[in-house]
Amino acid sequence: MQKMGNLDYHFLAKELAAALDGGRINKIYSNGVFRLKLNRNGELNFVAEAGVRAHLTKYVEEAPEHPSDFVMLIRKRLDNAKIKSVKQLNFDRLLSFVFDAKDGLFVLVFELFQNGNVVFCGSDDKIIDALKREKYAARVLKPKQPYSPPPSNKKNPLEITEAELPEGKAVAALAKAVNLPPFYLEEACFRAGQKYGAEITDKKAVIAALRSLFDETAPCVYYENEKPVAFAPFPLKKMGAVEPRFFPFLSEAVDAYYSSVERETKRENPAHKKLLHLLETQKTALAEFETKEKEARSAAEYIYANYGDVESAIEKARAERKRELDL
Repeated sequence: MQKMGNLDYHFLAKELAAALDGGRINKIYSNGVFRLKLNRNGELNFVAEAGVRAHLTKYVEEAPEHPSDFVMLIRKRLDNAKIKSVKQLNFDRLLSFVFDAKDGLFVLVFELFQNGNVVFCGSDDKIIDALKREKYAARVLKPKQPYSPPPSNKKNPLEITEAELPEGKAVAALAKAVNLPPFYLEEACFRAGQKYGAEITDKKAVIAALRSLFDETAPCVYYENEKPVAFAPFPLKKMGAVEPRFFPFLSEAVDAYYSSVERETKRENPAHKKLLHLLETQKTALAEFETKEKEARSAAEYIYANYGDVESAIEKARAERKRELDL
């Protein structure tokens, strides 16, 4: 399954900024996937799953019954708050939402790399709380600490120069210096006429190809045998003759991709089917248990309501038993 990278979030942030500007937050949920229920000329739902994706979706899962303390904190502070801005931070897998709430401005940062986080900050950029309180060598994600994004020693592909391109096999060498995932480094190499596993022969062409990745927006998903195999904010030359299906917005493209992948996984994964069967069995057993529990409770309530008669019947039974034993 393809994971969204920093270039995807570059385009997505611009899209969200236009789509959500002035919208208001209705509710916040988290069950492994963080969801913001929003309203801007109708209901919108934004989902964020660390290490995988973030986008608007029309496929909404059932909300958890018991929200965490972190979710309750944000709900309280951001009740009916207006979205002031959405932007990407440091050309990284970081999306920052700024909200104008009744108590002032607040910032919600989605760290979308593997084992990422959700960080809630005040207008002074100091952390109010984090989904996971953590300490790293370069930063601390705990209340009252200033928020800082994770550091990176890689160059923005729009800023890197020929002199800064390292020697070595193209994709592997570029991955050490350029802040892009291999998925898009391969696309840049293809556009430059550069073989992935060969030494870089034309640095000027590679630089031009890296910058060309920012030129157009035409979100699309590629399918083979009706199964999604890739998505991108623009057509991928490396996909060759595979025809893409285009979407008006990147959110719609990735939403279609992930929902389709999820359906395929559920159909093809025997372990998932086994778990579903087990779940249904447990639901049936639980229903039977609840029925028996109601019957037992009803019997207990009857005994309590007729305690005197029950006690009398028990005493009579004991006396009769004693009389039989004395004979």
